[in-house]
Amino acid sequence: MGFFVVDMDIKVGEHIAALEAWVNALASKLMDEKDRAKRNVIEAEIRAAQTALGHYQAALDLESTLGGTREYSSSRAESHPEVPAVA
Repeated sequence: MGFFVVDMDIKVGEHIAALEAWVNALASKLMDEKDRAKRNVIEAEIRAAQTALGHYQAALDLESTLGGTREYSSSRAESHPEVPAVA
């Protein structure tokens, strides 16, 4: 399984969009995968990406609270309701 590489020269909103795309790709792959061990790996990657999304969103919220402007306003749940949350 691959991993998500972070480029620190792009904006937080772009990181969020890339992570959302990665979660969508993983969710699609998860639905197609039959092997339980491989599904477990994919589910772990989805959880990690969702955790990262939460951190990025919190950073944007803090920035807006401190007077910055939000460059990205939609959350994963709002923009991608079809992507299941993995517990």
